[in-house]
Amino acid sequence: MTKPKFRVVFTNFWEDAKVIEELTPEDKLFFMYLLTNPKTKQIGIYQITKKQVAFELGYSMESINSLFDRFENHHKLITYNHDTREIAIKNWGKYNLYKAGKPMVDCVTSELKGVKDPELIKYIAPSIKNEELKQLFQIAYDTWYESFNVTNNDKWNDTKEPNGRSDEMAFKTRENKDSHVTSTCRGTERDTSRGQQQQEQQQEQQQEQEVVVAKEVESQPAATTTNLSDGYFNCYGQLPNQYQLNDLNEYRESLEQDAILFAMIKASDQGKSFGYAKGIMNNWIKEGITTYDGALQEQKQFSQSKQPQQKEVLPKWFKEQKHEPDVSKEQSYESSEVENAELKQFFGSFSKQGEVHEKH
Repeated sequence: MTKPKFRVVFTNFWEDAKVIEELTPEDKLFFMYLLTNPKTKQIGIYQITKKQVAFELGYSMESINSLFDRFENHHKLITYNHDTREIAIKNWGKYNLYKAGKPMVDCVTSELKGVKDPELIKYIAPSIKNEELKQLFQIAYDTWYESFNVTNNDKWNDTKEPNGRSDEMAFKTRENKDSHVTSTCRGTERDTSRGQQQQEQQQEQQQEQEVVVAKEVESQPAATTTNLSDGYFNCYGQLPNQYQLNDLNEYRESLEQDAILFAMIKASDQGKSFGYAKGIMNNWIKEGITTYDGALQEQKQFSQSKQPQQKEVLPKWFKEQKHEPDVSKEQSYESSEVENAELKQFFGSFSKQGEVHEKH
């Protein structure tokens, strides 16, 4: 199965009061799926069918419809356009669009062009803290209406939700007043609503076929540059430039994708740059390590070797005694030599007396 992209999910998600008090276990699973499934994009708006969600979570369509309704109308965490089959995550910008930079700007600009419902762009924008990225959303919103000459009765600062409710971070989804004009990611126009419906049905069938194929295939050829780029972004807060992408592609020839990602995680956890991660990967290649499991084993061995060995702490008096000569032993050795000499002399006198008696 194709390996999923990396997405940022902060650990304080589980400490959020709304998550703890209002979300059921089923809600938590569903929300985590919406945040991390392979269809997600950097802007927090992506296209996905309810049938696909039901298939991947193993839920019935009735349960999925209930979950979508609960999250949109009760929890107010998402909005879903049933015509374009696009979903937008309310607070996505707060946790994923907080750093700019040219790679991020290029990525956001490209993905915004593919949004079919501009009101989803306006729905995401308030949660974006970075003003440069927020301005890109406003430009994309205004450009959509100007490009297709669609009357826009909704102002950018309007805060009404789909059913007339007010919320400071939610906006009204677009009412399809002109069904003969539809924007696509390539900027093409559809002359009739029938043509749009046929296109959407074909796209839905294609997505369902892709899901079935993905479920049947147990493994696919390894890494893609997109996955490594997402991993780089999650580690360093920006997308890699062309030189760094070239480096990642070169390392893919020697290392598994998970090993490359592991090296970047190790470096970023220590506050080090991508150059430090390259040093780690170069060392692995020299040692013949090519897999994530091998890199993990090497990390364990390195950690064990760095653990301080326990040494016996000897008292000061023992150390002093160890270096001082043992006078008592020397004295006893000298006295024993004297005693031995006296004994030899004593026994020698007896042997001489015996020789005298034998002569007589």
